[in-house]
Amino acid sequence: MYDLRLENARGEILQLSGNPSYAVISVDGILPADAEVSTTSVSTIDGEQFNYAKTGKRNIVITVRPQVPVESNRIYLYKWITTKRWIRVYYRTPTRDVYADGYVEKVSGSLFSNPEELQVSIICPESYFKNTQGIIQNADYTEPLFEFPFAIEEEGIEISVYDRLQTVVINNESDDTMGITIRLSAFGTVVNPRIYNRETLENIGLNFTMQESDVIEIQTEKGKKGVWLTRNGERTNIINSIMAGITWFQLEPGENLFTYEADVGLEFLKIEFLYNYIYGGV
Repeated sequence: MYDLRLENARGEILQLSGNPSYAVISVDGILPADAEVSTTSVSTIDGEQFNYAKTGKRNIVITVRPQVPVESNRIYLYKWITTKRWIRVYYRTPTRDVYADGYVEKVSGSLFSNPEELQVSIICPESYFKNTQGIIQNADYTEPLFEFPFAIEEEGIEISVYDRLQTVVINNESDDTMGITIRLSAFGTVVNPRIYNRETLENIGLNFTMQESDVIEIQTEKGKKGVWLTRNGERTNIINSIMAGITWFQLEPGENLFTYEADVGLEFLKIEFLYNYIYGGV
């Protein structure tokens, strides 16, 4: 069993599978996208020399038959399958719940066929599906110390202790490496915050003094890299504050270990890691 939904630019969602107004005949392009593998012939060796490999765009093609009243249902579907417009395709199976963003390339078919059938071609620039449930991992936590049974002595007892993880462990269950968003929130003055990958020694640091209530987001996803500051409700690009020699680190499949520091005010800094697992196919 599967579940198929479409979302348009207005945020309206159409349940396509199981909808009595539409019969979904097929959904193509949901397996892993093709890769482009570049090689060069070298006269002194057999075979060819590998240059690079990258995954290409994804092309999702949905074939659907509008049901009676056919014309009304077909026209209603145009709210989601308008050519050149953005569209989000949600696809869920018993093991994966994912989405892909794309643009409607074309809508083909014949109004004179019986039954009437439409083919919707959607081009997704990103080759991977993303998990619909985004993950926010906090880099600090409260350690509970409250247990039963207990007796409170006259001087009192601690119920919990606020602590910070020296190492943040992120388990990437994706099919490939992926970018991440790091959100820094200041509850006081924080000077020059830095985040490190403890295994690769890659780091991202800012030559910047955060004020109370400042929020900084660092995006490391390829094609979307950037650093933004939100202060007093205003969002500003502060990529010029990036320290020299930084690396826009990616999450490798499996465990990734991070640590963090600041010149001043680490105790006032809250760090969150935001990410979605990515999958080659469903």
